[in-house]
Amino acid sequence: MEVTYPPPLPPRFPPAAALLNLSGLGLGYAYLGRWLRAVLYLLGTAVLVVLAFLTNAASAVGPWLVVGVAWLLWMAIDGWRLAMWTAPRRVSVAGRIVSTAAGVVTIVALVAGFLVYDGAGRSAYETGLDAQRRGDCNAAVTAFDTVTGPFELTFGPYVTEAAVKRVECDEFTAAVSAGQGDYRGVTTKLKEHRTAHPSSLLLPTVLDRLEGTYRDWAESLRRSDDYSEAITVYRELLTEVPQPRMDPRPALAETYIALATSTAQSMASTSPSVSSAKTAIDALLIVRRELGATPAASQVDGKFAEVFAAGRGDFVKGRWCPSVPVLDYFVGLPAAETSGVVGAANNDRVLALLECGLERFRAGAYLETVEPINKLVTGYPESPQAQLGRAVAISAKVGDGRKTAVEVPASFGTEGTILMKVYNAQPGPMKLLVAGPTAFEIDLPGCTVCAPTYPNDTEACKTFDGRPTVDVRIRAGTYIMFQDGVPNHYQPWVISSGGYYTSCFWIGNQ
Repeated sequence: MEVTYPPPLPPRFPPAAALLNLSGLGLGYAYLGRWLRAVLYLLGTAVLVVLAFLTNAASAVGPWLVVGVAWLLWMAIDGWRLAMWTAPRRVSVAGRIVSTAAGVVTIVALVAGFLVYDGAGRSAYETGLDAQRRGDCNAAVTAFDTVTGPFELTFGPYVTEAAVKRVECDEFTAAVSAGQGDYRGVTTKLKEHRTAHPSSLLLPTVLDRLEGTYRDWAESLRRSDDYSEAITVYRELLTEVPQPRMDPRPALAETYIALATSTAQSMASTSPSVSSAKTAIDALLIVRRELGATPAASQVDGKFAEVFAAGRGDFVKGRWCPSVPVLDYFVGLPAAETSGVVGAANNDRVLALLECGLERFRAGAYLETVEPINKLVTGYPESPQAQLGRAVAISAKVGDGRKTAVEVPASFGTEGTILMKVYNAQPGPMKLLVAGPTAFEIDLPGCTVCAPTYPNDTEACKTFDGRPTVDVRIRAGTYIMFQDGVPNHYQPWVISSGGYYTSCFWIGNQ
C-alpha cells in the first residue's frame, strides 16, 4: 500500500517569521503556513486586549507589560523555531529581503498606529483638562471617560490621571447638587473637596462656588431677618475664602447695622434688657472698629443714638428700678467710641438710682434700698442726688433696724437753729443714725468715766459730767435716733421751736 505525505512546507526565513509574529497578530504563523496557529494566537491576542480593557490595565502597567512582552516574545521565538524546520532548504535572497521587509513594515506600522492612538488619547485628556479648568465638569467627564475607555491601552500615566480627575468632577457635581436650600450641606461638601484635592484644576471653581453659596446663604438669612446667623455665615465666608471675588465686608457691615436697628426696634416695643442693648451696641462697635472703611460705617453715630433712645424706654416711662441695669451697661461703654451715649446715660442714671432707691424706701423695702443708693453715692459723690441719697441710706438703716416705717428725708446733714446735745453714757464708742425731716450720722467716742453697767438709764444718765457729747443744730420735726448695729436701740425726738434739747444714750435703753 502506498503512503501519501503532504507536500513539504516551503522554506521560510526565521528572522522574518519572528518579526511578523512580534506584531501579535499571528502573521508569522501565516507566513509559515501554520494557519491554525495563526488563528489561535490572533484570538489569544484579542483575549488579552479584552481582558486589559476589562481589568483597567492602565492602573497596573507593570504586570500587564510583563504579560504583553512575554506573549509577543513567545510568539516571536515560536515563529523562529518553526521556521528553522525549513532552514535546510535555503531561502532565496529576494525571499529573505521581502519577508524581512514585510516584518519590519508591519512593526513600524503598528508602532506608528500606537503613536497615533496615544496622541489621540493625550488630546482627549487635554480636552478634559481644559474643560475642568473652566469648571465645565460635564464636558470634562465626557473627555475623561473617553480616555479611560477607548484609550485605556495606551498605558499612559494620563489614563489613571483622567480617572482621578473624573472623581474630582463627580465629587464637585455631587456637592453642588445637594438639596435646594441646603447651604450647610453644599458648603461642607465643597470644603471637603478643597481639602481632598488641594491641587485640583477645579479649585478656583470650587472656591467661587463656595463663595457664592455662602453669599446666597447669608442673603437668605437677611431676608428672613435672621441677622445673627447671617453674620455668622459672612464671618465663615471670610475665613474659608481668603481672597473672594467680591469683598463681603460691606454686606457684613450692613448686616451688623440691620441687627442693631432690629434690636433697637424690639427694645422700643418691649421692656429693654441688658442682653438686647449689648447685642445692638456690640454690633455697632464691630462696624466702627473692624469695618470702618465700609459705606455702612457712616450710619454708626446715628444708630448709637437710636439704640440708646430705645434702651432708656423704662427710664422715660418712670420705671426707675427696671431702667437701672440697662443704664449701668451704657455707662460702662467706651465713651470715645459710642457717640455721646455714656454722658447721656450718666445723666439718666443719677436720677434713676435715686428714684429707684426712694421707690423701694417708700415701699418699706429698706434693705433693697441700699443697692441703688450705694451705686449713686459711690458713682456720683458730688451730685445733689448723692447728698439726698446719703440721707435715704441712713433712714433706710433706721427703718430696717426699727422694723417700722420712717419718714422720707428731704435732705442730708444737720440744719436749723434748735440745739440738741447728745451724750454717750457707755464705755464704748457709739454711732447714731438720725432719721426724720433730714438724716445724718453722729459719732461719739466712748465714755471713760462711765461704769460698765447701770441698773437703769436714769442712773446711767443721772449726770452728764465726763460723758462725751456732740452739739447738733436741727430744725423742728419728729426724729428717730438709732444706734447703728444695736437692734431696737433707738430714741424718738420730737423737736419744737425754741430752747435746746438733750439726749443721753446708754446701751441699756430699750
